[in-house]
Amino acid sequence: MQFELFIGAFSLFFTLFIKPWKVKDPESPSHVGIGAFNLVRAAAYRAAGGHPAIAMRPDDDLKLGKLLKKKGFHQEFVFGLGMLRVEWYASVRELIQGLMKNAFSGVDYRVWVVVVSTVMQLITLVWPFLALLLTTGATRWLNLASVLVLLTLCWINAPLAGVRRWYGLGFPLATLLFLYILWRATLLTLWRDGIDWRGTHYSLAELKATFMSFGSLPPSPPSHRLPAMEHAALPFAAWESFYVIVGSSAAALTGLQFVVIVLGAEVNVGGSNAVTRAFGTPTIVHFCAVLLLAATLSAPWPGVASAGMALAVCGVLGLIYGLLVIRHALHQTDYQMVLEDWIWHCSLPIVGYAMLFGAAITLQWHQAVSLFVIAGTSLLLLFVGIHNAWDSVIYIAIERRQRREGPVEKPRHPAKPRR
Repeated sequence: MQFELFIGAFSLFFTLFIKPWKVKDPESPSHVGIGAFNLVRAAAYRAAGGHPAIAMRPDDDLKLGKLLKKKGFHQEFVFGLGMLRVEWYASVRELIQGLMKNAFSGVDYRVWVVVVSTVMQLITLVWPFLALLLTTGATRWLNLASVLVLLTLCWINAPLAGVRRWYGLGFPLATLLFLYILWRATLLTLWRDGIDWRGTHYSLAELKATFMSFGSLPPSPPSHRLPAMEHAALPFAAWESFYVIVGSSAAALTGLQFVVIVLGAEVNVGGSNAVTRAFGTPTIVHFCAVLLLAATLSAPWPGVASAGMALAVCGVLGLIYGLLVIRHALHQTDYQMVLEDWIWHCSLPIVGYAMLFGAAITLQWHQAVSLFVIAGTSLLLLFVGIHNAWDSVIYIAIERRQRREGPVEKPRHPAKPRR
């Protein structure tokens, strides 16, 4: 049942992706290829260059169709219902393992396509079903209309996929399974800097060498190119001194921030937990983030893509934490924040982590620019931490003076509590 449910959803995804109604149009770039059965004239196959041109493509069935279309040959998409039957996979486990090798390849190894595709599928294919339970009024009716459209598409597509029509009710679950396969394939490919295919490891550099041009000769054997480890180490090695300086500075400032907290405790500076979470803890986190970036770019990664994935995770976690800091700042009532506070404590860290995420995503293709952006992010977070720590020190000094000498003239802005 689980397998048939996914087959129904996957066939609908595939149909919307390849647009079979446009395949026969010579002016359309739409193309098709199915590994179970591709009927190709021998003359057309030889004229297009055959499999040597797509030898490094795990999705060679689909790319063979693209190659033939690019060479000007005519294509048709025909449903041979009842005429031909080929078993795809025997179980959901086999299906997941089988799609692992070509899910990321299907989007030409472009991370931004995976991200955009995920967002669009969650919004258009999953959210309408959840919205029926979580929304009211006109919003619920609009989402109901979206659900009915999706179920209608599943109803029409079910006979073509060979599944029961009522399986469309499980469409959102099948969508989540598909996204799981896509992201698992993407992350493992980046982490391993390639894929393991039929007992052989193929580096990401080899796989991406053919995705831009079909019909050309296959890439040179791996032995004629720089090994992946050496290739990946080159751009990071040039930044070694920079990250030694920045990383050691962040580590030292983290220790000094602990001293600031102790001084604040000695003068019994008041402040709720929300204030500490909004103004004190983030300073430590930003210093530690800079230290983590320095350590990440000094590690012996197997490839640039693996380092980029680790940096992207840091960026996402930083963005999430930045939003939590804003939440704590809004909920604390001990201190009235001014514009400077919103800039240094809330806005700049969000900008920094967003820059880190963007640079990590593009690191594989624009190494020089991305590394400068990552370096700029490190400095930004370092300076944000220094500024916020200095604010804390100034407040503690004023508080101690007030308690020793009595009330003094109030500062221009209300003094911040300990943080």
